[in-house]
Amino acid sequence: MGGVRIRVTRDSVAMGDDVYAPHEEFLDLPDDATIADALHVVLSRPYLAQIQGGQATWLANSDAVVAQQWPEPRWVTSPSSPAPAALHFRYLQQRDPEEVHAELTKTS
Repeated sequence: MGGVRIRVTRDSVAMGDDVYAPHEEFLDLPDDATIADALHVVLSRPYLAQIQGGQATWLANSDAVVAQQWPEPRWVTSPSSPAPAALHFRYLQQRDPEEVHAELTKTS
């Protein structure tokens, strides 16, 4: 039986959260899994820390902006790209996710 194993990590959101860093989990997905498949699995679980006020912004690798207040990620790259070997969520605090997405998708 084939498949791909993805290492998932995220930044800590507060000092107390540092105790569990790097917040490592593993996903086992089919060989043909995409980055969108991997992100969907992660976001269907209580993996990303929920921030009081509901305004947390995350960057999944450099592929998608995830916001606590959004129902779906907004893609910077193609969601149909193959699932990566590692998926890291960088915590951008309460930065406006619309601005982050616009910055990352701006064309020169």
